[in-house]
Amino acid sequence: HVTQPLDHVARALDLSTEEAMTLLHDAKRKLYQARIKRQPPILDDKVISAWNGLMISAFAKGSAVLERDDYLENAEKAASFVMDKLWDGNRLGRAWHGDKVRYDDYLDDYAFMIAGLLDLYEVSQNKQWFDAALTLQNVLDDRFSDVVGGYFFVSKDNDTLLARDKPDYDGAIPAGNSVAVLNLMRMHLLTGDSRYEVLGRKVLTSFGQTLTRAGRA
Repeated sequence: HVTQPLDHVARALDLSTEEAMTLLHDAKRKLYQARIKRQPPILDDKVISAWNGLMISAFAKGSAVLERDDYLENAEKAASFVMDKLWDGNRLGRAWHGDKVRYDDYLDDYAFMIAGLLDLYEVSQNKQWFDAALTLQNVLDDRFSDVVGGYFFVSKDNDTLLARDKPDYDGAIPAGNSVAVLNLMRMHLLTGDSRYEVLGRKVLTSFGQTLTRAGRA
């Protein structure tokens, strides 16, 4: 991609393209050597539950569409890591960093991981992932649900906030409540348990005014 504009520069400097490429590579090497003497940028290497849920969905669906076994392996490896490291049997940690769980759990962590586990189950047919999704859903219902429908972003354990937000906007990533509705409807179809359908309908009803006023959002 750099060759075409480099041709113009080479002609302006009365150099051949090969000579210009050699000079460019040498300059990049010298620049790198000078740069590594400075303090490097901070590396954000946290493993976040919610983002891994999105990634697991992508790899699972990609495996099914493209028939890529390596994609399925990546999805299963990530799911195993999250459930082994961030799930303690009672709650799902927000992030893994420095060999330990950090930060409280949020709605997105459960909603996105549940969706990823459901996608992984449908592709792999490994019931382990379906059982894990149902377990996480039970925790989400117990600790994040609103009696009128929908899910708060933070759990009921967090009593330091004056108000608990219920996300309803699909931006760069979908809202936790949007994904939660899809999860509940899928669980209803997969289990035949009407409880999940009732919960899903309550979520939609609780956001009825928003859907009517600004459905595209």
